[in-house]
Order: sequence, then C-alpha cells, then structure tokens
Amino acid sequence: ADIVMTQVIRSWVETCSDDLTGWLAAVRDPQIGSALARIHRSPGEDWPVDRLAALSGLSRSRFSQRFKSLLSVSPARYLLQWRLRLAESWLRNGYMSLSQVASELGYESDASFSRAFKRFIGVSPGAVRDSGRG
Repeated sequence: ADIVMTQVIRSWVETCSDDLTGWLAAVRDPQIGSALARIHRSPGEDWPVDRLAALSGLSRSRFSQRFKSLLSVSPARYLLQWRLRLAESWLRNGYMSLSQVASELGYESDASFSRAFKRFIGVSPGAVRDSGRG
C-alpha cells in the first residue's frame, strides 16, 4: 500500500503545472530541491545561505529569492523551523535527552537550544519531553 501511495504522489507531482508553489514545488525545483534534501539529511550541519546557494549552483541572492518565493520563508527560517520541529518530535517521543537533541541539531549549548525552542514552540523543551511521557 505504501509503494502504491508513493507512486501516486510521485505521478501527481510530476504532472503538476510549473506554477505550483509550496513545498512540493520546492522539492521539484532542481536547485531548491537539492538544498532541501541536504538540510533534511543533515539538519545539524552548519548551513549558511551562501553555502547552500553555492552547492545549488546559484548566487546567494537568486537562491534566497527562489527559496522564499517557493516556500514563503527564508532559507535560514526554514532550517530553524525544521530543526525545532525535529527537536519537538525527538523530545516528545523520548528518543534523546535534551543535550543530545541540542548537539544533534547543531546548537553549541543546551541554553541556546532551549531559548530558540521556547521562542519557536512556545514552551520549554523539558515541558515537551515531559508531556510525551504522559
């Protein structure tokens, strides 16, 4: 069933018009799609915009403009959101300790991770971890 669904989605994505916007359009875009794959494969790696742009074969300004036009957020904001959503999932499911999550996602300290997490998610990482134990 999963294979059939994957094939249906792939077929739909391949037949969508070129004016499609959003995450699927970004994934279909060769340069932005490759950047998204890198971010998703290695979320804890340092991904400055100029590095993503260079790896995608685009100038920094062209990469940023295209990324934002497709995803409605800057590359840096997307990376932050992806990291913190992963962190939320990992903490809620008890996969790792707070320190391990912070380290895996490229934060230099638990404190900087906790501040970013609380600002974005709205509650502390510990509260999310504890709610998953329920």
